[in-house]
Amino acid sequence: MINEVVTPSTSLPGADAETERLVLASAQTGNIQEVFRHLGTKWSRGYLGFWRIPVARGVPVNHKFAQEKGRSLLHVAVSKGNLELTRALLAIQDVDVNALDNDLNTSVHLACNMGSTLVLSLLVAHPQVLLNVKNRLGQTPLWCAVSGCYQTTAYMVLMAHAELALDARGLSTENQQSYTAHELARHKRLIDLENSIKARTEDDVHFRATVKLALPDAGQLIPAGPMIPISNDKPENSLSNLFCF
Repeated sequence: MINEVVTPSTSLPGADAETERLVLASAQTGNIQEVFRHLGTKWSRGYLGFWRIPVARGVPVNHKFAQEKGRSLLHVAVSKGNLELTRALLAIQDVDVNALDNDLNTSVHLACNMGSTLVLSLLVAHPQVLLNVKNRLGQTPLWCAVSGCYQTTAYMVLMAHAELALDARGLSTENQQSYTAHELARHKRLIDLENSIKARTEDDVHFRATVKLALPDAGQLIPAGPMIPISNDKPENSLSNLFCF
């Protein structure tokens, strides 16, 4: 059977302002049941603590809220540090994990800006996540983590299995200077992190040695396997056997 390609909707049911207000308010307060009730999407909680979202055609998961700087529901969940809502949204197959807000920030940028390691662990495990996106100031997620001196967060990005644009230059709002992540770590006097970023570009064995020295438990911060999106078309290939209905 050929699976249909479903284009994610970016508009809310009826596109009325009241529905948008209710969805946003529910997301900001972390009320997951209300978020999906107002979106017209059912939900249930599994006995293992996971969330299963039976995705309806055209689910408006990628709607952007003008009053929230063009942020999506995923942006809002991440900005509030809401693990369960973040997990629920990432379980939707059509979610855009790389959606941009008005400042060209992805949800990964927000997590790195806040040093939210647990939320970031969910995002970097998503198979479609991009870690080299530059925001309006040229800052990558790694750059944001270094800027905030969030060393654990920075190491999580460095340890991700992805090619990182370590030569990308971002603009600092503190002094209007342009830095790479390596230069910024030096400027912030984060010596261990500076060495790890440099090693990441040179030798994998050396890099892992610097990480182990600076952050012994870093290897436990990244989930062992990727998050598996729940399928719209083939429930037998989803994680449905793990959930209660």
